Amino acid sequence: MWQNALYGISLSQCEGIKFFHDKKKDQKDFEVVIGHSVIEGLNELPLYLKMPLKIYAFFLNLLCFIFNGRLLKNLEPNKRHRFINFMSRFPFYGIFNKFVRSKVFLRVFNDL
Repeated sequence: MWQNALYGISLSQCEGIKFFHDKKKDQKDFEVVIGHSVIEGLNELPLYLKMPLKIYAFFLNLLCFIFNGRLLKNLEPNKRHRFINFMSRFPFYGIFNKFVRSKVFLRVFNDL
């Protein structure tokens, strides 16, 4: 369930990048590739960093399911963006979002 949260947040980060939309037209599974690279990046971290981030992602996805009835990965883009704006008020979300955003940007700009 924590993978869906990382996937959903990485999708929300990608939606503002013009290159992502161009690449998505050419390669249909590009968003899946980005999601997998974010998950792999989290799995490569040491245990003392990996576990708190996984637990945080699990609770983000759980809250999304409670409030919206769907997982973060399965929300429409405007609802996903609204929920992520709501979550930005929570503690430690900024650090979590910076980690996901940096992994997304590294993966997207690696394909330029």
